Amino acid sequence: MSQTIHRPVFCLGPWQVNLAAGTLSKGENQLERIEPRVADLLGVLVDAKGEVVTRDVLFAALWPDTTVGEDTLSRTVFKLRKALGDDPKNPQYIETVPKRGYRLLKAVQPAKKPYGRRLLAIGATAALLLIIAAFGVSSLLDGDADGANARAVDDIDLAMDRYMRFTRADNEAAIELYNRVLNGPAPDPMAQTGLAAALVQRVIRWPKAIGLDVEGASTVAEALEKGIVDQPKAKDVLQRARHLAEQSARRDPSQADTWRIVGLVRTAERDFDGALAAYQTALMEEPNNWEVQVNLAELHDLLGNPDQSYNSLSSAYEAMKDAYTDEPHYVGRWHAGAGLLVAEKDRAAGRLFEAESWYRRILQDYPFHPETTSRLAELLNRTGRRDEGQRICLQFEARTGDSISCTE
Repeated sequence: MSQTIHRPVFCLGPWQVNLAAGTLSKGENQLERIEPRVADLLGVLVDAKGEVVTRDVLFAALWPDTTVGEDTLSRTVFKLRKALGDDPKNPQYIETVPKRGYRLLKAVQPAKKPYGRRLLAIGATAALLLIIAAFGVSSLLDGDADGANARAVDDIDLAMDRYMRFTRADNEAAIELYNRVLNGPAPDPMAQTGLAAALVQRVIRWPKAIGLDVEGASTVAEALEKGIVDQPKAKDVLQRARHLAEQSARRDPSQADTWRIVGLVRTAERDFDGALAAYQTALMEEPNNWEVQVNLAELHDLLGNPDQSYNSLSSAYEAMKDAYTDEPHYVGRWHAGAGLLVAEKDRAAGRLFEAESWYRRILQDYPFHPETTSRLAELLNRTGRRDEGQRICLQFEARTGDSISCTE
């Protein structure tokens, strides 16, 4: 963890930051809470005084005894930017330096309030009693709680990192780590949300892990169609996941990702009205959350609302483009795929011009994306432009060394 306790309270632009408490405040009515790791990230950037902090330095400072992937760092930066209200396209606080790291754009100023002055005005004995009354004797005499909290933060980061690798072994590791946190002295809402998501993934993708003799699915819709979610064992696991996610939402109703998992569980339980309400709540909290929009698109397909599904996917693609700066490794896995889903909806509806426009747009963002290149070439052949389709395929093969299908 970074050592920033010597400067726990300061101003950053209009924000007053209390790293020890994990809060950002603006005026009298706006308060943002940040996780310990996010506070540590801000502390490291502050200590660098405007210099670039490389990714390697951040990994060493934030996860000194833990190995995590680029996704975990990107998510931490994303959370800090979100709390500050920073736009990655036009940053005011945190600049991404490509292939290097990040740097803080604003200089730190002293805190606006004279913290500690009241304590200086009273005797040492009275001050000590005041501190004990505010924070408890154990926080002064026993470091075990701080150590347990630090381990919980490490376990949550590790669990998130494993969950996002999308293999059965990694998902089981995530479940084990989240359970470890929840069995500790202070159950964490992040761990509740994360465990709920991992349990849903266990049911959908790897039902054999819960004793079902059936192959898994890649989407909730596919799992519904195959009847995986209707098995008693699956229902039991999903019920636990819903309980965890809803408990987390009650503890912190401002987290869009928590409402998203509530919606995901309710979709898997065929409670489509409940899922829709959860997704709408999530988007009220965070309108540009692309993961919510993707899940909502799937729900609209299940509800027979193709236009709403199309709009949600289109919005998701735009939001993913904005989020790419902060989360390139994570967003990059899904961005082109989301655009392809939109293009295929146009193509299925006979809107060939719109489909072609989407293919070309995706290739602007992801040149030589195999499936998009193949689908564009097929469409060109279908609409009588075989020379152009063949040229695109030949160029792809020449540049990548791979071959793709160019005919339907």
